[in-house]
Amino acid sequence: MSTIPLLLAVLVATAAAVTDASIVRCDAVEAAFRAAAENDSEPCSCFDDDEAQGVGLECAASSLPTIFATLRVLNETSVSKIRIRDSLLNILPADIFTNLKPRSLSIERCSLSVLREESINVVGSRLRKLSLRNNRLKNLEKYMFQGLTRLQKLDVSGNKLTSIAANTFEDCKDLTEIVLNNNEIAVIEPGTFANLTSLKTLSLIGNKITSISKDTFAGLESLEVLQLQGNEIVSIDWAAFAGMSRLKTLNLGTNHIANVELRGLDNLQKLFLNNNSINSLKSVSLRDLPALSILSFDRNQITSIGDVDLFGLSRSTRLESIALASNNISHISPRAFQSVQNLQSLSLQNNHITDLSTNGTAYLMPLKKLTTLQLSANQLVTIRADELPKSVVTLAADHNQIAHIDGRAFEGISLKRLYLNNNKLKFLNQHTFDSFAPETIDAIDVSSNNWQCVCGKEWLPGWLEKAGDSDVADGYLGCLAIWKCAVDSTAQGDELKEDESRSVWVTAIAATLALVSLLILVAIAVLYIKDGYQRPTIIRPLHRRIDSDLHKLIDNDPLIQTDVEPSRKTPAGDKKKVRFET
Repeated sequence: MSTIPLLLAVLVATAAAVTDASIVRCDAVEAAFRAAAENDSEPCSCFDDDEAQGVGLECAASSLPTIFATLRVLNETSVSKIRIRDSLLNILPADIFTNLKPRSLSIERCSLSVLREESINVVGSRLRKLSLRNNRLKNLEKYMFQGLTRLQKLDVSGNKLTSIAANTFEDCKDLTEIVLNNNEIAVIEPGTFANLTSLKTLSLIGNKITSISKDTFAGLESLEVLQLQGNEIVSIDWAAFAGMSRLKTLNLGTNHIANVELRGLDNLQKLFLNNNSINSLKSVSLRDLPALSILSFDRNQITSIGDVDLFGLSRSTRLESIALASNNISHISPRAFQSVQNLQSLSLQNNHITDLSTNGTAYLMPLKKLTTLQLSANQLVTIRADELPKSVVTLAADHNQIAHIDGRAFEGISLKRLYLNNNKLKFLNQHTFDSFAPETIDAIDVSSNNWQCVCGKEWLPGWLEKAGDSDVADGYLGCLAIWKCAVDSTAQGDELKEDESRSVWVTAIAATLALVSLLILVAIAVLYIKDGYQRPTIIRPLHRRIDSDLHKLIDNDPLIQTDVEPSRKTPAGDKKKVRFET
């Protein structure tokens, strides 16, 4: 280790050579690391921090003694960022960062369970960002953050925190963001955030909070984003949000909330109440929210939307989107959306809606600015004329029971995206899509229906062909996929008529030729029979002739002539001689 002083001198000289003495070159830092390394192992590396115009250090997969020894090499060296990850640091020593004082410090996935007093706060007012994510910390104490008067962002997500003590962040008046997600926090003591007048974002996602009291968030006058989703909240004193005059986003999703009473938040833009236990909109009171633009009630147990259920939102003239998907809605009153006429997006998918009209009144018609309508996975049977606002651009009515669509249902509606797949449609009126051309539509899906095609009378296959890549069919098209018949029957109509005329002549000629052929065959048969009667009958003898008899019937038959002389009688008494006898 005798070379370390020499290398430190080189490091200091290199730093001094730079215009800004606080900026260090990575090559000098790496040289110091190599000199201090044991067994050719370098647990830390240097990287350029362009944001802070300096250098940062990253130490990974090492033990505490090794990291501690390596960081000590950089004594009194200005470092903008230090990241320690995937190492074994159960206990963080008190003086590990004494002489480094980074602006950003991150210790993640290191099994850290204990922070010694002055282990982090020795960095003092220089520290701006602190991340202790995914460790094993069980509590946060006031001493851990004392002296961190310039700290702006704190992230202690993914630990085992069960509570937050009052005054924990008393010295951190400059904090603008606190993230405590995915812990086991069940209790937040009143006044915990009282002095954090600069805090803009507070995230407590995925904890075990069961109730919110009036003073839980006292003092958070500048808060803009409050994330409380994924807890076990049953009761809320809604006065807890009364002082948050700058709050823009409030997420209370995935809890056990059954009643809501929120009012007087002039800057609230987004309110999420999805995945709760709301079974009626009558138990929801939302008033005086003039800036509200997004409202979500997805995945509750709401069964109906009454005429006055949304009346409290009449002052929310900027409200653009309401989500009511995945509830149990089966009834919507005729004037249900009368108070929210500026809606641009309405999500009603995954409910039990059977009709777009109630008592003969189309309840969607007041929504003159609606552009996106989600009706997927309901129980709709028909879509009639004048049930849809003329402003709709995207209509999702897939996975219903739709068997009929009125020929004027889309009249005057310039649709860009239309989803009618997975219904019970058999045919569509030829003028159903007259209000939008296939060349102008962005997406259309009519697959997985019960299409019945009549050859020569189908218009839809050709229409889809013109739509080209905009036909995003995700299922079976049936006879619509075989559109050549329709093309041949319409584009080649004259040719078909000519073929029909020609076929009559061909049939006549063929019949004539067949008749002539038949007459010829009959004549041949008659002649054959007549000839049979005139031919003499040959009576064959019963006995068999031998060849010699046949020969005798023919005069001068050469077969009965021989070359030998006629036989002569032998004189009586003479002995007949045999040839070659002597």
